[in-house]
Amino acid sequence: MTGYPAAALLSIFGIILTHKPRRTRSRAADAAHHTDRKTLMYQPHEIPGLTPQHTKSAGQAGEVLYEERLYPNAWIWIITIGLSLVPAVIFAPIDMLIGVLASVMTLIVLIFALHTSTPTIRVTSTELRVGRATIERHYLGRAQGFVGEKATAQRGTRLHGLAYLCIRGWVDGVVRLEVLDEEDKTPYWLFSSRRPQVLSQTLNDTRFRPEQNRSS
Repeated sequence: MTGYPAAALLSIFGIILTHKPRRTRSRAADAAHHTDRKTLMYQPHEIPGLTPQHTKSAGQAGEVLYEERLYPNAWIWIITIGLSLVPAVIFAPIDMLIGVLASVMTLIVLIFALHTSTPTIRVTSTELRVGRATIERHYLGRAQGFVGEKATAQRGTRLHGLAYLCIRGWVDGVVRLEVLDEEDKTPYWLFSSRRPQVLSQTLNDTRFRPEQNRSS
């Protein structure tokens, strides 16, 4: 009776907690020589795939133009509560108190895991952050929002193997964002969004333009 709930519980843990380290290139200012340098480091990844080669530099800031957290939908929380009751069912024949305590602890762990694994999308005047990855906006190209079957195709048959992914299965919409850096092997970012059209419009209408930076 408990085989299916236990398997579902393990699947949720696998989805939430599997952040595979990937090699990435970061640009940072060398305080000793006042020159740019490229270093290799490892950082967690949202979903198995190629991590983008841009990371946040110290001191970067700007006005927040868009912000979104990809919290789970209501049915995910319902499933989570249901799975937390599995220990109570298992331990009830032995000791009901132990079962209740185990269920409470399981629920706390699942809620904590879901909360901490929820990625944030933040667009500022200088950079874009998606989960743990950050890229300067002068490296960004065209953004496109997709929903429904088109979003499913972007996640499946039309997906490039080198694209950076930050996907949550409970969110229908996705945004595809081109990367213009010639030294970056990542062709584009693909990430979930509940408001893909609004987000893509924000990126397209207000993105940082290198031409403006060079002329200022």
